[in-house]
Amino acid sequence: MTGSAPDDNFAPSILSSTETFWRDHYDFLKAHGYTLRDRYHPDWVPSWEKNPSKKWLHCEDGLYIEHGQVLDATRDDGSLVVLKEIKTNTNKYEIPVSKFFSFGALATHPKNHCVPVIEVIDPPEGSQSAFIVMPYLLNTHHPPFQTIGEVVDFFRQIFEGGDDLVKPKQGLGFMRELVDDMINSDPKKRPSMSEVVARFETIVKGLDDKTLRSPVVEVD
Repeated sequence: MTGSAPDDNFAPSILSSTETFWRDHYDFLKAHGYTLRDRYHPDWVPSWEKNPSKKWLHCEDGLYIEHGQVLDATRDDGSLVVLKEIKTNTNKYEIPVSKFFSFGALATHPKNHCVPVIEVIDPPEGSQSAFIVMPYLLNTHHPPFQTIGEVVDFFRQIFEGGDDLVKPKQGLGFMRELVDDMINSDPKKRPSMSEVVARFETIVKGLDDKTLRSPVVEVD
């Protein structure tokens, strides 16, 4: 979500055009219980300018936004969250779909592995930018998988959610045929999701405890 300098012209003391959006919404989001990092405070003064002994690369407010549509924030209760801007005039479905899986009966369904939406913040007056609030999560490979069993369970959750597969890993040859069928160049020859789940369950039944506890080795 954040990173070091994006290019040679990067000036850490100057907000990018993407970042000014978040600065301009700082007070609005604060009023809804979400505080952005100091870098996006309207009266921000770079910490390394106030303390010349600091280097901007080592300062939290020296980190720029890598993906401008999302930004971390701190909730009033102290928990970390992620805010995502949704343009309601061009993206009419993401909020309804997110709410569909996050509230009501589906929210507690055991096969629902979607990232939950904590809250939806309607656009400020005169704006088309709404915000969805989600928990602050790590990437799927952090921490890395340790056993084949962990990867198998990950496959199960991905299949149940209908998403794509993770990259291949050594020791998962038993998944090769199924994966190849799922990415067949002829869509008509690809198995349906119900067929994928059924075949996956058959594969899992054939795995012993030793296999499931085997270490995962990344494929170069």
